[in-house]
Amino acid sequence: MKRQNAKKLLRALTEIDDKYIEEAEGFRKAKIRKLPAVAQITGLAAACLVLLVGIPQYLSNQVRTEQSGAVMQTGNPWQEVSSIEEAEALTGFGLVLPAPKAPYTAEVIRVLNREVISVAYMREEDGEIGYELRKEKGETDPSGDVNEYAETTEKRVDGINVTLRGENGRWFLATWTRDGYSYSAEAQANPMTEEELSELVKTVR
Repeated sequence: MKRQNAKKLLRALTEIDDKYIEEAEGFRKAKIRKLPAVAQITGLAAACLVLLVGIPQYLSNQVRTEQSGAVMQTGNPWQEVSSIEEAEALTGFGLVLPAPKAPYTAEVIRVLNREVISVAYMREEDGEIGYELRKEKGETDPSGDVNEYAETTEKRVDGINVTLRGENGRWFLATWTRDGYSYSAEAQANPMTEEELSELVKTVR
């Protein structure tokens, strides 16, 4: 019985109509032809994904690199020094200063681009700047103060013209020139009276 069944199965398998075999073969070839297209689409999609992820990262890295380079190139033009003598060695000129007055008794001396000497008088406990003195060769205002003040006036002090800026009789900034140098006295924490600024003008050289 088993041998008869096997014969029937073999006969059935070998008597398949040729058209069905041809259709199956055509279907197989069609599938094979489509595979490369699918692979190409998949590869293209993967490449696009890499670009979408990679380009923003690349641009971000470039920005960070450029910013870092800008910071390195710009740097801090101010150089803190320990004494007026050291500042003089850098700039080629010295600065005569008044004695510190309480509560602003701490001094911070800095040099800008080997051209400007700055001395800030600060409160020891919290670092608040009471006032700052600057000196520069030439006739350019060395203060760097671009604020607009309600009042501007000129006063003759010690034989030179001094420009005062402030309001209500209190002055935040005084600028003057003497013997080829320009000076500024800037009251940052508390504005000064005309008399206080006049004393600074007489002392600072």
